[in-house]
Amino acid sequence: MTSKEQLIQELETFSEQFIDEILDYISLRKNQHLSKLDGSTKSRGGFDAEWWDNLSQFTPDFFDDRSQPELQHREELFL
Repeated sequence: MTSKEQLIQELETFSEQFIDEILDYISLRKNQHLSKLDGSTKSRGGFDAEWWDNLSQFTPDFFDDRSQPELQHREELFL
């Protein structure tokens, strides 16, 4: 059995939560590998290109007003 087949077999036993984490890790490693192949020193901290490209879709006033509701006083939490 090849390593790829073993990996696929292992992935079939994981829950969706772990699959998401594993996919993030694989994407990070792949991006790191590709940047080394390209000779690029520009790292984006593991985020994929789609995430960075989508940032340009936000207008400059996005989150300009970051008001939050007042906190509730809940003494029963500290009893």
